[in-house]
Amino acid sequence: VYFGAEDNLREYVVLKLSKFFKQYSYNKISIPSLEQQTIFSSEMVGSHPWPSWHPKSLFPVIVKDYNISYEGNPFVSYNCFLVPEVTATVCRWVASKMNEKDFALNKGQQLRTFYVTNCFRNELIDKISDTKLRQFTQIGIENMGDNSYKSDIEVLYMAFESLRQLDLSEEEIRIRISDVRIFNYFCKFYKLDLNQQYVIKDLVDKISNKKSNNSKELKDLIAALNSKAIDYNLNNPKFPVSIFYTKYQNNNVLLQKLKNYPKEISENLQQIIDTASYLGFEITLDFSVIRSQEYYSGLTFQIDLLIDSVIISEVGGGGRYDYFLKRIMELENISHNGTPSVGFALSLERIIKALKTKNLKANTSILYPLSQNIDVILVSQDIKKLIGISKKLTMNGLIVLLHYINTDKNKINELSKMYNSQTIII
Repeated sequence: VYFGAEDNLREYVVLKLSKFFKQYSYNKISIPSLEQQTIFSSEMVGSHPWPSWHPKSLFPVIVKDYNISYEGNPFVSYNCFLVPEVTATVCRWVASKMNEKDFALNKGQQLRTFYVTNCFRNELIDKISDTKLRQFTQIGIENMGDNSYKSDIEVLYMAFESLRQLDLSEEEIRIRISDVRIFNYFCKFYKLDLNQQYVIKDLVDKISNKKSNNSKELKDLIAALNSKAIDYNLNNPKFPVSIFYTKYQNNNVLLQKLKNYPKEISENLQQIIDTASYLGFEITLDFSVIRSQEYYSGLTFQIDLLIDSVIISEVGGGGRYDYFLKRIMELENISHNGTPSVGFALSLERIIKALKTKNLKANTSILYPLSQNIDVILVSQDIKKLIGISKKLTMNGLIVLLHYINTDKNKINELSKMYNSQTIII
């Protein structure tokens, strides 16, 4: 239960971030608290869709349908879960809209959504804390319709700037990125079976969450990973297991460790790093950030905060999941190739802990409702210029739409008429 100042602070964060997302033309989506169990089957999300996943961590609910009376047996029953996360339900909703001609994705447009949703996981009793609860709130975005690094950088920028909206400094925000294809290629090279992959991934996930300090626990985890490397004969010097626990170094030095991996991986990461630096925020390469080798398809990232020497781990995370929507569509018997997608989720509870650590107060007087109109459509293939100009416009309260997937004049005119907005071609 949240009351008084505590609830005011939560509302403040939600309103601040909602305002920011709307300024970048992300529309809010609200989802139900129940979802079909089939959506979270291993065929859909994989066997380890997020760190610390376990099948028993979901809350099952049986929904029984009655007609005009509760007498007798229900005429049908549904096996559901209380939603443990949001993306799967958003994808199911998108799948249901793909037969509509005027749906954004069917018109060659990007679909941008954001959400503020209560989620539920049956956390272990000894793991429950003020930042790890059985009911918690996720705030996040989904960006669908583009498969380039441009949408990767847009989402990373949105994650970084959303935290800056809460007066967290650049130095306090730490974004670690990787590409899940590194882990997948590693496993493919060594021909690891799924069980072996899960063992390695579980250890790497734990290393990732302990990497911010040089504790004995971290050293023990690295020793355990090296032991498994011996058991599984992971001994080729071109593909050492140490890539997943290498200490933080210069990003360019770390990129050199990918010289035996497919070139497009390092090229994509280089583009992301360079563009982020140009836009004024730093990201760190960390190949231990896997999150899920079955759920994600490219970029993966984790956000930590360092507040007055206090490390608040996994405040948020996300990545690219280009194939997930296609799986949902197959489940719904919809014939479609899916659509490229990337997004992130933030933990409201961990954000609150950070703000309390900084003793920040909720200043609700600066909040105001935003209209749903788009003031300016910015058009360019240059994502650096797009975001650079958008920062100035949104600081003045304008709502902008970044458009880089189809710069055909007819498409631009169509968008301008649709939103009754000014168009700036850069």
